[in-house]
Amino acid sequence: MQNIFVITHANDLDGICSAALVRMKYGTSTDNIFFTDYSDARVRYAFGRVSKLAKSMDSVFITDFAAEKYHERYFMKVIGTLRRRGVNVIWLDHHPWPKSTERIAKLCNLAVFGESSMCATDIAAKIMDLNEPGVSQMVAIVHRADFAIYARDKAENMLTEKYGTLIVYYDMFGAAKMNMGLRRLVAFVCKDKLVHVFDNKLADRLELESDRNIAACLKQVKYADKGIAVAFISGKHFLNKQNALMRMKNKRKNSIVMLVDTDTGKGSIRNRKNSGKDISKLAAVLGGGGHPHAAGFTLKKDYRLKTEHGRKSLLKEIEDAAKSLCLC
Repeated sequence: MQNIFVITHANDLDGICSAALVRMKYGTSTDNIFFTDYSDARVRYAFGRVSKLAKSMDSVFITDFAAEKYHERYFMKVIGTLRRRGVNVIWLDHHPWPKSTERIAKLCNLAVFGESSMCATDIAAKIMDLNEPGVSQMVAIVHRADFAIYARDKAENMLTEKYGTLIVYYDMFGAAKMNMGLRRLVAFVCKDKLVHVFDNKLADRLELESDRNIAACLKQVKYADKGIAVAFISGKHFLNKQNALMRMKNKRKNSIVMLVDTDTGKGSIRNRKNSGKDISKLAAVLGGGGHPHAAGFTLKKDYRLKTEHGRKSLLKEIEDAAKSLCLC
C-alpha cells in the first residue's frame, strides 16, 4: 500500500474535501494530512513537517493551495528535496499562479493550476477518476460553496454554512490543534460525503455567535460605489466570512461585496457569476489576487482602519480602482 501525504488549504470546505478525495482514493491516514493558510508560520509548519518525513512517503498531494510569490524560493527548496528523495509530487489547485512561480510546476510530477471555473475538489475528482454518485454530489456541493453560490436546496446551504463555521473555529487555534480538528472533519467527510453535519451541537453554538456578529456587520456596510458594498470587521470576533459575504451579496443585490479586517488589513471579495466582472484585478490593485468571482488581498499600506478617516480613505481608493478597471 502506498504511503500518501497531503498538504491542503485550511480555510475552506474545498481544502477539506479535496484532501478527503485523496484519502478515499488511496486510504491515506488522516495523520498524513497537513493544513496551511498563506501565513509564513503555517506554510513552514506544513511543508516543513512533510519534508522531514520524505523518506517514509511515496507521494504527496498539494491541493487547493496556490504557489504564491512570497514563498517561491521556499517551495522550490521543499519540492526539490522531495523529488530528489524519490517522492512523487502532485499539485492540484485552481487559483491563478504568478508567472514566476510556474517553474515550481515543472518540478512536480503533475501540476494543475489556474482552472478558474473549477474548484480543487472538481480537479481532484477528475484527476483521480472518482465519479460515483455520492462523490459527484459532494463535488457539486463544494463547487457551489467555494464560489459562494446559493443552492436551491436550503438544507444544502445550511449544511455548507455549518461546515464553514466549524472550519473557521478550528482555524482559530495554533497549527497542531488546528490540524487535529480539521483531520476529524476530513475523516467524517470521507465517511458521510457531506450528507450530514459533523459535531452538530458545536456547529449550532458557533453559528449563533457568528450570526450575531454577521448581523452587526451588515448594519455597518459602507459603499465605495452603488454596486460595491464594503463591511469592516474585527478578527477578534468569531464570524464565518463566507456566510457574511453570501448574505451581503443577497441583501441588496450588490454586484461586488467585500469584507476587510481592521486588525490585519486582510480582505475578501466576491461578485455575482453572471456579472461579467473580474474582481481578481481589483484584488491585485489592493495587494492580492484570485479568481474572477472570488478573490482576496492584504492591504499594502496601513490605512488606520480603526478610524473613520482611514476607512473613508480606503473606500475612496476602492472606488477609484474599480472605476479605472470598469467594474462600476
